Amino acid sequence: MSNFSHGHSDVFWSLVIQSIEVAETLDPKDRSIFLISPWMRDLDLNTSGLPTEDWREILDAYEGPLSRLSDVLIAMKKNLGYRIVVLTLDSADKLLPKTDRFWLGQEHTMVQRLVGSSDDNPIIKVQKKFGVHTKKYLFPSAVLHGSVNLTNAGMFLNGENLNLTRKDQDGYEQIVINAAASIAGS
Repeated sequence: MSNFSHGHSDVFWSLVIQSIEVAETLDPKDRSIFLISPWMRDLDLNTSGLPTEDWREILDAYEGPLSRLSDVLIAMKKNLGYRIVVLTLDSADKLLPKTDRFWLGQEHTMVQRLVGSSDDNPIIKVQKKFGVHTKKYLFPSAVLHGSVNLTNAGMFLNGENLNLTRKDQDGYEQIVINAAASIAGS
């Protein structure tokens, strides 16, 4: 296990890129990404350190929009067959008018981009539940977990803690089980 007190975004994006690069070698049942965070923002692609042209190349010449994290996740689902599930907090705060709180509008926009035009047949499944506090980002090769929300403040500004547990390390399976239970409603 590794612990990071800075560079959260770098580690997060490197796991996204690694997931893209190994997709073809994975059994389809292992192509899963779970993003669990009470608060979320759609990170700009420029925070990854890669230009858009490089993203298009690693995503097999993906032709859709490509400027934000949501675009990459949608491309990973469409082009690489990833199952992606997002779990975020549902709270009274989030019911406030989006115009009154800029950050609520940003999260709403990200969720709408992920879900697409049909709530009955979402592009990417987004769940909202009361009481979500955990922050876990599960990728095929590793899990990030700690105090970092998937927001600009969490990734770039706040003094947060993030642990990296690789698939071959002790504790990985238990973290995955706990994340799956959170997504399933426990």
